[in-house]
Amino acid sequence: MKRQHKQKKSWIAPFLAGSLTDEINKCDGLVFNIIEKYKMSLMFSIRCHQYTGSLRDSKAEQTLVFHFIHIIERLKVHHRTPELLFPHAFFGRDQELQKIIQTIAKEPHTKIVILGPAGIGKTTLARAVLSSELVVQKFETERYLVACDACSSIDALIAGVAQAFGIIERTASSLMSRVIFHLTQKQSIICLDGFEKMWSKDSQPQASQFLEMMVSTKATLLLTLRGSERPVHINWTILPVQLYSIDSSAAQELWKFVTMGKECDDTAKKLMQTVDYHPQAVTILASLTNIQPVESLWRQWQKKGVTTILDYDENLMLSINLSLATLEKKAKPETMRMLSIMSILPDGMRSSHIDVLQGLFPSLGSPWEGLVPLFQCGLMYESAEKQIKIVGITREFCSRNYSPSQADFLGIWKYYFSLAVKGFQPMNNLTYIELKSELRNIEAILVRCLENSEATSELAEQAVEGARALTHFYAYIGLDSPSLIDFATEKAKAISEVQYAYCLWISANLDLAMSRVAEAEKKCIEALEIHEKKRDIFGEASDLCQYGEIHVRNDEISKALECFQRSKALYKLYADNGGSCQGLANILTHLGNIYKKKNQLHEASLAYLEALDHHTRLQDDLGQANALKGLGNVFLKSHSYDQAKAKFEEAISLYKNENDFVGQANCLTYLGEVYLQQNRLLEAETNFKYALTLYEQINDRLGEANTFNYVGNVLYKKAEYQHAERYFSRALALHKNVKNTRGEAESIKGIARILTKSNKKNTAIEKFLEAKELYAKAHDAPGQGSCLGNIGRICYVNEELQRAKEYFDQSYLIYLESENSHGQANILSDIADLKRKLNDYEGAEQDYWKAWHLHKAAEDYLGQCNDLRGLGVLYHKHMKNIIEAEKAYKKAIKAAQFCNIKMLEKVQTEFDMLKKH
Repeated sequence: MKRQHKQKKSWIAPFLAGSLTDEINKCDGLVFNIIEKYKMSLMFSIRCHQYTGSLRDSKAEQTLVFHFIHIIERLKVHHRTPELLFPHAFFGRDQELQKIIQTIAKEPHTKIVILGPAGIGKTTLARAVLSSELVVQKFETERYLVACDACSSIDALIAGVAQAFGIIERTASSLMSRVIFHLTQKQSIICLDGFEKMWSKDSQPQASQFLEMMVSTKATLLLTLRGSERPVHINWTILPVQLYSIDSSAAQELWKFVTMGKECDDTAKKLMQTVDYHPQAVTILASLTNIQPVESLWRQWQKKGVTTILDYDENLMLSINLSLATLEKKAKPETMRMLSIMSILPDGMRSSHIDVLQGLFPSLGSPWEGLVPLFQCGLMYESAEKQIKIVGITREFCSRNYSPSQADFLGIWKYYFSLAVKGFQPMNNLTYIELKSELRNIEAILVRCLENSEATSELAEQAVEGARALTHFYAYIGLDSPSLIDFATEKAKAISEVQYAYCLWISANLDLAMSRVAEAEKKCIEALEIHEKKRDIFGEASDLCQYGEIHVRNDEISKALECFQRSKALYKLYADNGGSCQGLANILTHLGNIYKKKNQLHEASLAYLEALDHHTRLQDDLGQANALKGLGNVFLKSHSYDQAKAKFEEAISLYKNENDFVGQANCLTYLGEVYLQQNRLLEAETNFKYALTLYEQINDRLGEANTFNYVGNVLYKKAEYQHAERYFSRALALHKNVKNTRGEAESIKGIARILTKSNKKNTAIEKFLEAKELYAKAHDAPGQGSCLGNIGRICYVNEELQRAKEYFDQSYLIYLESENSHGQANILSDIADLKRKLNDYEGAEQDYWKAWHLHKAAEDYLGQCNDLRGLGVLYHKHMKNIIEAEKAYKKAIKAAQFCNIKMLEKVQTEFDMLKKH
């Protein structure tokens, strides 16, 4: 012990001799920090010796130390507040920051506590508060942040606070009174950061007393505390500021900041989602991508999991291990059991569903009793969405190191497998919401089972079935998540060829939903070959139905029709042999869709009616609603608006019975189209906006995006071009977000039309060409033809007639190759207008009549009306054939009676002018 004293004295000797006085005077700022560290070290040394009794000559030591402190004071090294700068990386916490700052501005002596798990950003938020403009103006230099984790006891914390204030005191016992005096005299704000160390069970009484003394002063107190429980004896100014993970957009901003501007690709987004957008974890992962590619990091994560981060940050590893070790020592078995169960659920569980666990595990007792200690130690929290979750990084660690028992896993498996298979069921609103809210949990449980090499064959087959059902739902909602079905497909190879083929079919279904048509076709053909070889009638029928959809995407309409007809024959054979008629009813709806696409509206009606009959006999309300929706679209295409409206309203009623918000919203958009074509713009806008609220309610981003386009079309018709452009731009952003290429094309085309109205000809043409390329990627021939036709019309208006002809010809060729007779009719009408302007009257006459015949076959009265008006002008003004002109206008008036009132008035006025002349 004496030797230790000598060492301390030799260590202090240079300072006692005053040999550093000149250096201190020259480098005041640098030396200030060094001296303060020495002072604290010595003060803590005294405290430790006093409490442990290990220092025999404590009076001599104190005299020495305080002599040293007075020498420092004589050197006139004055106290100053360490500079508190606003955090460089501050993302996703603006709302909490403003809430705290506004409270401090309004209330004197504010007392606020910030709660949250480790690494969530409590300290960062506290520093942002202390360095904010308003707080700086109010408190000037009296702003302090004291790190409690550096203090071993309340006395050490008091010494730390005193040191922050620059208080030097000979006797430790008077430090607290000096601290209180300082806070009473000056308007100060102090943050006690990481107070959970002081708030342990053993030191809570002293910590409570310390806090009570602090809040009795003029000071504004800010407390950061790990966990979800605050000191209840303090009258806090506002409810605790509870921090959760940041949202995905804030996480992407943080990623970009740490990686010095690198954009977040899909792999980066997957990594961030895996750690629940936990700020510290995102920071570490982003830092790692500065030394290795993000794809390599993702592969490393898949192998090592959370240790990818913990290997990089030893403090975080220590913090997690310490929390778990403390919990394990004190907690009851129920708590550790709840920890293991919740650790395999990445999205946790809704607080309203926690009692479900009691039904699954009767021996567990009350789940809430097991959860409370997890909340108290900060391992678990309740998110803003009322989800009970384990903190992202800790959950990953626990899922690998605290796995549930086999019996507990089977209990969880039973519950989540029953949810997964609902992906194959008719999709009403309740099922949709239930599945959407549990997607990550279901997938995690399925993957865990698929990865288990010791799983029974029955369990493995169930896991493959669950993966197929969930992927079917992914395709339905437009979520691109192929890894699950890819994993299941590999597993299915070891089960049977038929299982493998069904996995290929589902995988192709997802590819189709994501516009990966070539990949879908390969898988579909392979599945079809297996089902044909195994003579699996139902499988073969399903494959042919899917192959027909692939042909539709490739604009191979005749091939699509052939596939659907073959599929229908097989489904009929399957039903005749005792199987369900469901497949037959569904394929008839597909046939109706293809006939409608070919403008064979009579055949389409027959197919929909037959489908409706089957669905009615099956008592399948959703199937009936889908068939009625198809019939409504047939009437819409033939401009039979009253009948279309009646069918859509009947379908909506059935969708409501089934709580199917998607079906209701889709039919509301079709009703909006009915009103739009009738020029009843107010009713159209009302229906579109009602549909929008339903899509928002079920978080259907694709539905929202499409409806934004529809509203944009209404506003375009109302000549509210700026307002319309905003809707098209919002639609475009959403379509990009959900990776819907065709939707992006529609939005850009809408913007291009507005640019045309604004006389920005060249920019409009660029946008139409951009839209055309996107339509090409989406295999949408009519979309490409439409864009080229629009460019042709711009050139026509601007008297660039040769250029207009080139674009019209390209458009017509695309429509011809894709067997789109309606598109051919529309563009032929434009070509006829052009020929009339070029004085090719015979050519114009032929094209007008061709267009009219095609429009008539499609029962498009508006198209017929425009063709006949063109003929009327041609006969009257150019060919001087008044009799033929009169005939054309009379036919036009007859067709206009099936269109909107404005068109009828327009044609009637033109005919009256003709009669006058």
